[in-house]
Amino acid sequence: MYRILGISLVVIFCVMQKGYTQVSSSPLTQQGIGDLYGAHLANSYGMAGIGISNGTVRYINNQNPALLVYNSIYTYSAGVIGESRRTSNGVDAQKPGSMNLSNIGMSFPIKSGKWVSSIMLSPYSNVDFQFTEEKIINGITYDSRQKGSQGLAQLEWAHGIRITKNFNIGAKVKYLFGSIKKESSNVLTGTGVNSQRVPTILDRDAVSDLLFGLGMQYRYKLTNDNYLNFGLIYDLQADVNTNRLQTLETRNTSDIVLAADTLLNDEKGAMLLPSNLGFGISVGKPLSWLAGVDIRLQQWKDFRNFSNSSENLQNAITVAVGGEFTPDAGSIDKFFNRVTYRIGASYERTPYVVEGAGVNDVGINFGWSMPVGISSLDMGFRFGKRGSLSDHEIKESYFRTQLGMTINDRLWFIKRKFD
Repeated sequence: MYRILGISLVVIFCVMQKGYTQVSSSPLTQQGIGDLYGAHLANSYGMAGIGISNGTVRYINNQNPALLVYNSIYTYSAGVIGESRRTSNGVDAQKPGSMNLSNIGMSFPIKSGKWVSSIMLSPYSNVDFQFTEEKIINGITYDSRQKGSQGLAQLEWAHGIRITKNFNIGAKVKYLFGSIKKESSNVLTGTGVNSQRVPTILDRDAVSDLLFGLGMQYRYKLTNDNYLNFGLIYDLQADVNTNRLQTLETRNTSDIVLAADTLLNDEKGAMLLPSNLGFGISVGKPLSWLAGVDIRLQQWKDFRNFSNSSENLQNAITVAVGGEFTPDAGSIDKFFNRVTYRIGASYERTPYVVEGAGVNDVGINFGWSMPVGISSLDMGFRFGKRGSLSDHEIKESYFRTQLGMTINDRLWFIKRKFD
């Protein structure tokens, strides 16, 4: 098991050197701010990401800050996310795949059992698309090319506070940063047309601002150490500071810039990100078993981009159900009895609207956590699909995996009195 631990740490370290690169390409990411990563770590991903009501001493909860109070010792978390995607329009298909850092962070008790804080760096959204639309008018071929890249990241500082024995509250502040780059060009071919010069409009929106969120949880004890948990989260709507750089470039067919003119130079504006409301309920016995459901609502109809356009997005709804089971967390001689096994499924009405129809995302998840001393190697997997050829003329199927390491330690940051 320590060999597995060592290999996993090397993989995570290597991926961290690449920074926040894109996950798999998807034409849907041209809308809004692209694909949202979601607030879940590898351990909760195996349960379809549920985590609004269920907290545990073993893992950092970055979904509901109120649940941080269960992290009574120092906890460190790092992970990577990988994806293989197949995108088809019924004629052609693409099969992109990639891997990148999913999170790195820690939680630490300020007053154990009463007040716990955490800090975490993770990606927020991903933009990665490229497509061409061809038209022929009066013998001249127009190739309209659209391309997008980059995305946003977040640095989150959260606090969880215990008010009573069974009631906790929390708050978090996120520093949202990064940029979204979109290109639009037209290639003309035909008699009398200079096809060696390609005019291209390039928009780069740089984002930098703070977001705020609140959370609460109530736990009711049933019998035999079983608990019924209720959780609520609310992320506030925000006008996010955005600076736009817009240039008109003339390129050749090899995409080399021949000339460039600045149209907007760091024009100041804003991007409105909608509020997010989530509710969760779960039942279980700590370190033994858990079953729960999360519901999230996000008002993407309220979204406004830098140009004050809603981009015809729809309100998003996510329903996730999942659970976990540990045969015997205290087993000494049977390793697999200490392994935590997870399964889940979710349905999401995404913000995207294509060909006048909303795009749904459905999938099943599974995973496990393998103990390594007081730490664990966490794995979560998902098979999913979204869109359909009949409604959207595009269909995506994907396999996504999250690999993470969770390290629990009582000794870090404690000053030694004796050597």
